[in-house]
Order: sequence, then C-alpha cells, then structure tokens
Amino acid sequence: HQKALAMMKRLFKDDHPHVVTSLNNLAYLYATTNRHQEALKFFKKATEVEHRLMNQEFLGSSENDRILFLDNIRNTQYLLLSLVYKYFYPLEKSPEKSEAIHTALDLVLKRKAISNAADAAFNAAMNSDRYPHLQDSFERYRSLWKQIVNLQSSLYLPENSSRLEANKKLLEELYVEVENLQKKLSAEVPEMNLENQLVDRQEIASELPENSTLIEFAYFPVCDFTANEYQTPRYIAFILPAKEPEKVLMIDLGEAEKIDNLISQVRQTISPFNLENMGLATKKVKLGISKPSNPFVELITTVFEPLKNYLQGEQLFICPDGKLTLIPFEILPVDGENNRLFINK
Repeated sequence: HQKALAMMKRLFKDDHPHVVTSLNNLAYLYATTNRHQEALKFFKKATEVEHRLMNQEFLGSSENDRILFLDNIRNTQYLLLSLVYKYFYPLEKSPEKSEAIHTALDLVLKRKAISNAADAAFNAAMNSDRYPHLQDSFERYRSLWKQIVNLQSSLYLPENSSRLEANKKLLEELYVEVENLQKKLSAEVPEMNLENQLVDRQEIASELPENSTLIEFAYFPVCDFTANEYQTPRYIAFILPAKEPEKVLMIDLGEAEKIDNLISQVRQTISPFNLENMGLATKKVKLGISKPSNPFVELITTVFEPLKNYLQGEQLFICPDGKLTLIPFEILPVDGENNRLFINK
C-alpha cells in the first residue's frame, strides 16, 4: 500500500481522488492490524486531500455537483469517525484520545461548514451589487427557479392532467438550464473559493459567546475494520465549550435507529398533516422497539441526558445531523420532567 501511494502521488501529484483512495487503503490496513495511531494519521491526510479537491470542484459547479461530490467523499468521514469511536473513545483520558477526538470534531465542523458555505456564498453574490455584469444572468436564474416552483406545485392538479407529460419535460429542461447557469455563475464568483471556510474547533470556540457551549451531533455507520463491513449507524455528540478548544468531549448517544424512530413519532405528533403520505416521515417504528408514552420526553432523555453534566452556561448552540435536523429543538422539554422548553432555557 505504501508503494501504491507513492506511485499515485507520482502519477497524479498530491491532489487527486486516486491519492485519497490509496491513503484510505493504507489507513484501513493499519486499522485492521491494530496500528490505530498510524491509521488516524493517514485517514486525516485523506480528508485534507479531499478538502483541497473540494475547493477545486466547487469552482464552476452546480448545487447538484456539490451534493454529489460531498456524497462521494463521505466514506472517509465515516471511516475516521469509526476508528475514533471504536479504538480511541473507549480509552482512559490520554493525549492520544484527546488528539483523536479533536481530529474527529475538526473534520465534522469542516465538512458541515463547507457544504453550507458554497450555497451561502452563491446566494450572497446573487443578492449583492458587486457584479453588475452578472445581473442579467442572476435575474434569469431567479426567473428559472420561480418557474420551477410554480410548475412543480401545480404539476399534479386535476386541471393540468392533460399536460402532465409536457410539463414534466418542461420541468426537466428548466432544471438543466438552472444547473448550467449555476456552473457558469459559480466560475465567475470569487466567493466560491472556499479554502478559507475550513474552520476548526479553535476558531469556533473563539467565536462562541462567553459561558456557552456548542453541541455538534454526528451520524455515521460504524465500520468493523476486521469484518470489512459497516454495522449499525450511531449518533455521537461533541461538546465544545466557549474559549476552550482543548476541552472537547465526545459522547456516544447510541444506535441511530431508536433515535430516528423517536424523531418520527415527535414529527407525527407536532404536524397537522400525515407526514408519511407526504413522503416526509421517517421509517415506522419497528417491532421490538416499544412506542413511548411521551416521545418528546424520551427523545430528550435519549439525546440530552447523557450530555447535561458537561454543558456549561445557559446558552447552547445545537448543530444537528442525520434525522436530528428534522426536529425543532426549541419545542422539546429541557429534561424528563417536561416542565420547561428549550425555547425558554
């Protein structure tokens, strides 16, 4: 694997997907042979190459291009989180454990920041007056999206049934034009150079208000390196106190299935619509997982009870992941007593 990595670097320089593959393969080999520190080192190198590739990819890209790229590189994040969870998290307090948890949190922060920063940069440029030569193109872009929204919302109305196939074809054509226009505009907007958007825990901790805490959730399938397969997904939470980037904690919240089922029940409780028929509901509760009498309380108990002793101050910043992004945290009870809501905390 070392020889393969050296060859890939000679052939493709440092920043190429094949180099990432070789780095991951080498890290994986180290993980299976209990050389966990070396595995962490090479997984980290793989993510650094991916971040440089990401910056190149996002210049002149469409939103779909960016989503596809992020999907393609998600495997490295899952592998690194799995390594930290399986081999470093169980350790007693040690420099190796702290370094691994810091690396994991930095990766999660960077990936979330970069995925949001591209859209934010594009929208900021579109709504500014910094690019007068692009205003006609921006206006065309807005017009296309307005047409798409109007057409999409009326596609299946009874009065439009005779034009259903024609409208579907028109919708496809509009999406293609939007994507091509996004690529053209992204290439001409300097803000799409996102190299400086790769924040880490130190920058975030310095920006957090005094006496506050960031809770950064992460969802990931756990890789069994020995069996060479992914196992049941889990949720973890990173606790980052303001101004103290070295005091990061990582807390295992358990298997994702239970939490996701509770989320489904909470959403069905708070929504006036049948979410399942709308295609928005999460999976139904499976046999073997009992339905709680109060999904709000059980969700908060499952997700926040393990964290409460580590949260400082009255102000919380919550960054969800997975299906936790579907929950309005402000309406959840602060604790199992159900007497106080997050919005009033």
